Amino acid sequence: MTKTLFPSPSIQNTSKKMFTYGIGCHALLVLHSVGLLPILEKRAVSKKEIVESERYPHHMAIIGALQALTYADIVKDEKQQYLLTESGREVVQDIDMFIHWFNAYGKVMADSVEIAKNLYVPKPDVDYDLDQVAYSASLIKKRLITPVLREVISSLQPQGVLCDMGCSSGEVLISLCEEFNLEGIGFEKSPKMVELANKNIQMNTSAAIHAYYADYTNMKGIYPEVDLLICDFFMHHITDDDVCIEMLRSFKQTFPNSRYMLFMDNFTPEHGTSSPEVFAPAFDFVHRLQKIETRAYQSLEGIIKGSGFSIVERKNLEIPNGYLWLLEM
Repeated sequence: MTKTLFPSPSIQNTSKKMFTYGIGCHALLVLHSVGLLPILEKRAVSKKEIVESERYPHHMAIIGALQALTYADIVKDEKQQYLLTESGREVVQDIDMFIHWFNAYGKVMADSVEIAKNLYVPKPDVDYDLDQVAYSASLIKKRLITPVLREVISSLQPQGVLCDMGCSSGEVLISLCEEFNLEGIGFEKSPKMVELANKNIQMNTSAAIHAYYADYTNMKGIYPEVDLLICDFFMHHITDDDVCIEMLRSFKQTFPNSRYMLFMDNFTPEHGTSSPEVFAPAFDFVHRLQKIETRAYQSLEGIIKGSGFSIVERKNLEIPNGYLWLLEM
């Protein structure tokens, strides 16, 4: 009997998929980095164009990435012309997810074996780019979270200032303030994102909005003008539950007249799942590489209730394992 590497066709098929898609994630980001994906969304690109264009200084790397993506049925090669498949177009819609995990956290994942052996400790701004993390997160929020925020805010009939804790590049805050004719305040822990947010505000709106640097666990000042408070996906980076509870409680003093908090975060399922997913596997894996113990759903709700907030409503988000809790302040 002939020996084979794989014990069954199904396992062999799974191995092929994992290998092909793993390489494909990196190949996809190569195309993104040189601006090729938007072009491929509009038209086919020839191998000759890639070789001759100054846009692609390392044309062999670009062609290699395109070829790798043909194995995953993301790109089709027809007579030296590369074009996106239908599957490829679907994947490109989620490019912000790939940027967030495979680019912003790319060095962390590249060093994951050494990290797991305790031979290396990842360092901010060396192994992951906090500004890139904030920026790519803002892209995801703009695409997947903003529609839910619009729906909830509309139902609350906002009357004062809208505050966004974790405002990133400010684009979502700008769009919400313009839609509901509100003034806005944004807080962000990344100084570069604060700078970018204020540039976006200056260039894209006449609304009275400003972004400020802040340590969420030690807010300075009191903002009685704030009517609604958005808290964006930052609590999982604060590993001490007691610190989280005190932070949320402090918001009642920092924003004494705020009626509601729109609190959002991700959780890790208590039991594993066998379903492929975007975002969620990386959320669980990358944070643990940084020795950040992500919370289960019950732990998150326990922190919310321990802070003294009443849960008015909980809404599913398009981000896997993510919720928006509407809290009465």
